[in-house]
Amino acid sequence: MTVYAVSDPDQARDFIGFKHINGPHKWDAHAKGRFAADWYREEKKNGVTLEDISQRLGDRHDTVVRLVNGIYVLDQAKKEKVFSVDDRYPGRKFAFSHLYTALTRPGYREFLGLPDEWRGDDPKPNPVPKNRVENLGKVMTWLYGSKSDDVEPVITSQNPHIKQLGAVLQDARARAILINRNSLSEAHAQLEPKGARFEQALVSAKQEAENALSQVIGFDSSDATLLETAAELKQTSAVLHTTMTGMVDSKKKRGSRPCCRSPI
Repeated sequence: MTVYAVSDPDQARDFIGFKHINGPHKWDAHAKGRFAADWYREEKKNGVTLEDISQRLGDRHDTVVRLVNGIYVLDQAKKEKVFSVDDRYPGRKFAFSHLYTALTRPGYREFLGLPDEWRGDDPKPNPVPKNRVENLGKVMTWLYGSKSDDVEPVITSQNPHIKQLGAVLQDARARAILINRNSLSEAHAQLEPKGARFEQALVSAKQEAENALSQVIGFDSSDATLLETAAELKQTSAVLHTTMTGMVDSKKKRGSRPCCRSPI
């Protein structure tokens, strides 16, 4: 076993941090953030800055700032008892990167009451205002779910879900849908233009109908319910086509009207 002798704990911290952040035995993001945040908390009074820590760890300064900010928000969520890592939805690893990445987006910061300058070089513990702690609990549940409440997270992949959730938080109607239904896809759909949503729904309906037609050999002719469903589908399709045709004709009539009367 190789042993390195150092003169004080500060030197040991340099060596340990570099080895586990840029060396052969890398920590995950949560461990990195915890190490950097504890170091900064203990040594800030002695004039140590996050710039100093990032240089001594051999990591990017902006990365260390994001990690420490994320740890402070995570610690506040634990302190206020609105989230616990152990209570995340079963079977999901704790992806700390979800949190510190989310906090770089304005939608999350606005929802949590964090000003833009909060992302500066001097993070402080308990950054979320007291009147936004409930919102903090919501964000943590959307990110990680809750075992005790049997709620699945809405984030299943960092890209594109972190971006989508941030956009939803900036829209009151989409946010209400997310809170009531816990469905990111439904909430985010409200942000799309109505024309895009209609096109997507129509194309999807056509594809599903074609898929059903390809499987019609499996239809049990004694099943009256399915026959009724097909009849309803036919009626809905007819109404849809009639409505769309009427809208096209109406637009043509409006376009053919003269812009002004001819002089007498």
